[in-house]
Amino acid sequence: MRYPIFDFYRALAVSLVVFGHFASASQDLASFAKIFIDAIAGYGVPLFFIISGFLLAQSFESIVKKKYSISVTSRIFFIRRIFRIYPAYVFSLILLSLYYDSNLLDFAAHLFNVHNLFDDYNRSINAVYWTLAVEFQWYIIAPIAILLFLRSSVIGSVALFLVFVWLSIHFRLEALNDYFSQLINFNQFVRLAQDQFYIHLFNFFIGILLYRYSQHIIEIKLKTKIIIVSILIILGYLKSGIVWDLEAYREDAVFYKILLDYVSILVLGFATYAFMLTQPAWRCPKVVSFISLISYSLYIYHYPILLYLSQYNYDWHIYLSLYLSISILFATLSYYLVEAPFMRYSSQYSQHKR
Repeated sequence: MRYPIFDFYRALAVSLVVFGHFASASQDLASFAKIFIDAIAGYGVPLFFIISGFLLAQSFESIVKKKYSISVTSRIFFIRRIFRIYPAYVFSLILLSLYYDSNLLDFAAHLFNVHNLFDDYNRSINAVYWTLAVEFQWYIIAPIAILLFLRSSVIGSVALFLVFVWLSIHFRLEALNDYFSQLINFNQFVRLAQDQFYIHLFNFFIGILLYRYSQHIIEIKLKTKIIIVSILIILGYLKSGIVWDLEAYREDAVFYKILLDYVSILVLGFATYAFMLTQPAWRCPKVVSFISLISYSLYIYHYPILLYLSQYNYDWHIYLSLYLSISILFATLSYYLVEAPFMRYSSQYSQHKR
């Protein structure tokens, strides 16, 4: 079953990231705009991970239904994901590595998506690449994780989910303690507490749980949906500014905001569930469908373009216009010249017979 609402979710997720980075980089953007964007921008990456968990569970189960063995199913699943993310990623990686004159080890670490394991290479070529490392590492364990969640009892799947929430909090707070004890610096803290896949596993598991219970969606009224979105914005505002708190060594504030982050992601998962039922009567506008279509390439290219334009000190409205138009141009070219041909091949591969 196809879920058209996910076109909107993808477009929303990439828009949050794109505008969030712009708000951080722009020097003359109005403060109220910065505050509002900062309050919601942090939901972009978790939403991407939740979408990934849902759609990968759906994709994996569709292969399982063809009655292949688990090993064949896992191989088909993994190869299809490689053809989906690697072509555009590798092309952009080559371009940016040449532009920044990156060394061979840095390139190799990124090529094999292990750059988030090393202080010297994490966020070195393109700051957003850390999420691709997390995504790729998730693909490796996804078949086992999806089977566990789809075949466990309700109590078992929820218990497993809570275990990974606890593990994520544990590792993040452990890194926080090391940071405030000055055993690690700020960049090391970001790598250990933000850029590791085990920190974000529970995000993917939210998506799997949503898929498992997607046939049992309870209708939620518009008023309730508005309240949920309002709560998300409030939570986003309360947990914003964590970077400044870290740099100022405000331990209590950081601890409080980290815990709020987990609450906000759980609410985000519920919001994703709440709006899924709106899809039969709602048609995604063409512009939203297009942004969804090019969202992956837009995500890859927007940040280097933002950094390049930042050196010219344009007024925010000129900066934003150039930033969006150039990013969308690059993303469109990347989609049609790189992504689409490989997706066609991936579709042919999915017809593979044992």
